[in-house]
Amino acid sequence: MEKAAERLPSDIAFRKSSHSGNDSNCVELAPIPGGIIAIRDSKAPDHGLLAVSAGQFAELRRRIRKGALAPRP
Repeated sequence: MEKAAERLPSDIAFRKSSHSGNDSNCVELAPIPGGIIAIRDSKAPDHGLLAVSAGQFAELRRRIRKGALAPRP
């Protein structure tokens, strides 16, 4: 079976939020053709990525802003 990462374009342009400054503890995002958003850890860019639809990414952002994904004690 072909892995999803093998079907991705080789020239994906990831970007980090301007709010992160020089800190490496953040995620990087990249749009992929077909309405997909790629998400990866900036500390470990070679350890894979999460690819979600634009709708799923919008829902993720909404839940983060709402505080629904806050770390559990």
